[in-house]
Amino acid sequence: MVDAISNAPSKVAIAFLLLLLATVTGAVALTVAGKTPVDLFGLFFAEPEDGNWVAVAFDGQRVAPKTYLISIKRGQIVSGYDGCNNWSYQEEKASQSAERFIVTDLKECPDNELTRSYWELVAEPKFVLLDNRQLTVSGKQRRGHFRRCKEVISDERCAPM
Repeated sequence: MVDAISNAPSKVAIAFLLLLLATVTGAVALTVAGKTPVDLFGLFFAEPEDGNWVAVAFDGQRVAPKTYLISIKRGQIVSGYDGCNNWSYQEEKASQSAERFIVTDLKECPDNELTRSYWELVAEPKFVLLDNRQLTVSGKQRRGHFRRCKEVISDERCAPM
């Protein structure tokens, strides 16, 4: 009985060291993968609409495949492709003045109704997740239908899931 009690602290210490080793190994793996603890938190507490989405139609008008993209993180649009330029918000949350600054490629692009629809949807979006693969994004006077896709780093476009 005395031996079991005297060995208890060493077993607790070993368990603690193993847990610490696993935590450090996980942190190193996240760093190597270019992820942060916030990204890991997002895996467990992500909003259902989080992910990458490609537009299928704006106001019932079909759009060319892979032309308009959005990326949603923690329930907010954080980046996208407007048919001409890749763009992202400099910071995920709005400043005190409710402004969000955009970083973009700034290519000169033709002005068209679909691109105007896209930017109206992105400005003040409301999401309705139809199922895990379909999302409706509504703006003030516009509605867009999007399909979930996975990011393809090589050409910065989405691939079907």
